[in-house]
Amino acid sequence: MVSAINEIADLARKHSLIEQGESLKVIEDTSRRKVYAATSGRHVTIAGGRTGVSGQRLRVLVEDAPRGRAGGVFVQTTPACTTDLARVAAHDRDGRAIFLTHYSGDPLSRGTEEDLNPPMPRSAGAQADDLRVAVALIDTGINYLLPLFGNRLARDANGHPIAFDFADNDTRPFDLDPTASVYFPRRHGTAVASIVLEEAPDAIIVPLRYPGRAFGRFGDLVRFAAQGPARIAAMPLGSAKKSHWTSFETAARDNPQILFVVSAGNDGRDIDTSPVFPASLDLDNILTVTSSDAFGRIAAGSNWGTVHVDVAVPGERIPVTDHLGARRRASGSSYAVPRVAALAARLSADNPEWDARRLKSEIVDLATPLSSSQKPVKHGWIPNPAIE
Repeated sequence: MVSAINEIADLARKHSLIEQGESLKVIEDTSRRKVYAATSGRHVTIAGGRTGVSGQRLRVLVEDAPRGRAGGVFVQTTPACTTDLARVAAHDRDGRAIFLTHYSGDPLSRGTEEDLNPPMPRSAGAQADDLRVAVALIDTGINYLLPLFGNRLARDANGHPIAFDFADNDTRPFDLDPTASVYFPRRHGTAVASIVLEEAPDAIIVPLRYPGRAFGRFGDLVRFAAQGPARIAAMPLGSAKKSHWTSFETAARDNPQILFVVSAGNDGRDIDTSPVFPASLDLDNILTVTSSDAFGRIAAGSNWGTVHVDVAVPGERIPVTDHLGARRRASGSSYAVPRVAALAARLSADNPEWDARRLKSEIVDLATPLSSSQKPVKHGWIPNPAIE
């Protein structure tokens, strides 16, 4: 523990989270796997504990760092108590993580700094009036720095990106979900967007980073989308509390011109009896999608329902481009959603006069009933939405 705290102190000093003359001193034991430390009167919280063969994982929050700084340090040690991984998060005055510095090895290598909210490239994107179909992606954001997106991001007639981050309230919807851990943020939207771009070659993306736990802002998000060119929205997210989705439900009902392709979820349950939202909302302009295997069987862990789940499509081990630009495979109803959104984009490009209701009707008519399935859905299975 002492060596790990010394490593934390060294990194905190290096990043100006504590003063050069300060050190960390443990003032309580670890009976609850929490340690409280003082640094020359400054209050610092250290949380962690042993995790078996992987040594210790200590997370530190510097609550009142000098010179207006704030942030935290994560250190992972080996069973021999040497540090093999560390990450330092820097926060702005509103408490949002803006930079993450990565260290690894023993001794720790020189840190690599990652910008968690970079500006969008000025040259990327396509004007929304160039006859390509715009798809709004409501997710954790996208890594718009990747060549993947090139001219595939929607821009207005003045060349400004049509995009918004409803978590940070800015125009930089960078792929980031720090809810579980700022040191190991979840990246989801880039992989989802890559499927839309691959399966709908003429589509462009309107990236909208969802507002985290500020569920009341989902109404603002829908209204923002409605003012832009997208009439198809891919929404691979949800939660179990209907009250979280009141503002979304109202705004979506008020904007029937948008078809929301939403995820049924991956809770392994019938959402007709154990609802997931927004999938279980009774809205005509929601098309709920779940994941199947290559033979039409609902994938293990994916949700189903004969009332609220419209179709199943293969969503297991789907090729994606991840946040780092690497090719890999991903599974779950989140990756079934962009396949149906891409199908909707292709159909809309060929039939621009179709409204959301007609578009949904044409898609569900492509499904083959799963009469023998133990986990049924309302309309059935689309074996390969990429070729429909």
